Amino acid sequence: MDYDRVSESYARCCASSGFFDTFYDKFLAASDEIPLLFANTDFVKQKEMLEHSITYMLAYAAGRKYAAEGLARIAELHSRRDRDIDPKFYPLWLDCLCEAIKAHDAEWSLELEEEWRQDMRKGIEFMIARY
Repeated sequence: MDYDRVSESYARCCASSGFFDTFYDKFLAASDEIPLLFANTDFVKQKEMLEHSITYMLAYAAGRKYAAEGLARIAELHSRRDRDIDPKFYPLWLDCLCEAIKAHDAEWSLELEEEWRQDMRKGIEFMIARY
């Protein structure tokens, strides 16, 4: 994993207007079940939460100790004990994230996408283990 390359890509995406909107447009269209999970959602707050979640996931993948604590809070919110977000949605989430990155990072490449996927899989595995 090249933490710097992925972090720089994420910074470019965050600086690109509409990155999080693109992600949610794609994610909500990825399955008929997904919009139901977001009924009554404040998407302004949701986009902020997504931004923080991705930051924690990237930091976790890079071995930053503080990230596990933040990611554990996010995992608990998604667990069967709280919002009960089925882990079957994580592959769709990752695909939609990569599509949004491709649309918003001018330096996107297949190699960079694979680095993103490797990093995100570590956080996804962490969250699934706490489901």
